[in-house]
Amino acid sequence: MKFEFDAKATNKDNVKADDIAYAIEDSVSINEEEITPSALKFLNAFIAALDESKDNNVLAISRNSISISKQSVIDIIHAEHGQIKNDLLRKWVQQSNQYFANNHEDVSLVSRKDAYILTFGANFVQPNAKLIKRSLDIAEQTKPEDYERPTAIGLPEYLVFISHKWHTDEIHEYFVSFANDLELALKNLKTPWVDKFTLKLFYDCSPDNGFAVHTTRQTQQDNRCEEAAVGLILWSDPYDKSDACQRELAYFVDEKGENHSPKQSIVILEHGRMQDMSARYTARNLALPNNKKSLVGFWEGSGVAEKHSFVADLRDKICLAIDDYIQAQPIHKHVERTEKVPLSTQVAERVQSANSLAITDKNSRDFDPAALEEPTAFSHQSS
Repeated sequence: MKFEFDAKATNKDNVKADDIAYAIEDSVSINEEEITPSALKFLNAFIAALDESKDNNVLAISRNSISISKQSVIDIIHAEHGQIKNDLLRKWVQQSNQYFANNHEDVSLVSRKDAYILTFGANFVQPNAKLIKRSLDIAEQTKPEDYERPTAIGLPEYLVFISHKWHTDEIHEYFVSFANDLELALKNLKTPWVDKFTLKLFYDCSPDNGFAVHTTRQTQQDNRCEEAAVGLILWSDPYDKSDACQRELAYFVDEKGENHSPKQSIVILEHGRMQDMSARYTARNLALPNNKKSLVGFWEGSGVAEKHSFVADLRDKICLAIDDYIQAQPIHKHVERTEKVPLSTQVAERVQSANSLAITDKNSRDFDPAALEEPTAFSHQSS
């Protein structure tokens, strides 16, 4: 059965499939504790089918309902979760409908032979809500007082450095998506951290805080690693083979995987096999939700709500690491002390010894964690 409709007659408010997808995403994000895993899988597939409107998945749409090709949703479920029996699929639909019944009295989901039909009240979907929210988010992030906030209210700013190895374009797309979400989360800290400090995220291709073209990459890498309070290490097979990555790593942890106090580190398996990860990383490896083995696997196979929950949890772990960084800071004493070798020089010497990098330094000496600079060497001034 093919649903035909007159867009002008039935959709005069110009509701789009994207608006409905956003409304479902927003509902699941707000009520994530109320939804079962099965319902979440089904609704994520439903949303994905709405997003793929170029494939003519939407059969009909009005101000209060949308009909979507049943097969398009099933194909997405099979692609993400394997072949499932019809009885199990019906249970997923029932649980999804129960979720709506518990959280939105004017929303219901019906299964027909060739279509899933979602009906909803006037307040569930707001036309252009996603576009409006995105515009408001951008405006909120770019107003001048945001840049002045750390200075205006006297909050210190700390730098979080992502160390990772570029691999394939496909994997890099997942990384950029993850980094963008994390960057936004770090701009929205929870209590009590929102009143204690602000955070800035650095990663190589960040449009805001990435490598600049006017300075050598090596200089920027050293400067940012030296400034950073927390290193987020995304490990992969190529990571250990990269001199640049090993140079970054040496700023945060020693060869045994211990932090170079006061710096802190968090490790995530980006892609590859856990059994190939050395003990230098495993002690600080962060377990991924849903028994996923790697960040790429999790990001590829998870819905919006699952990604949002993971990033929010990671943000809070980073804030706890900042607390540890602050606590580990030595107490300043106003006494004269001999000049110390810059941290960047120390790291260069240590990497040279460990990996035989061609780094020349007339003043080289053995790396000594006890000889690290006072915390002023790590503090990051807001620009």
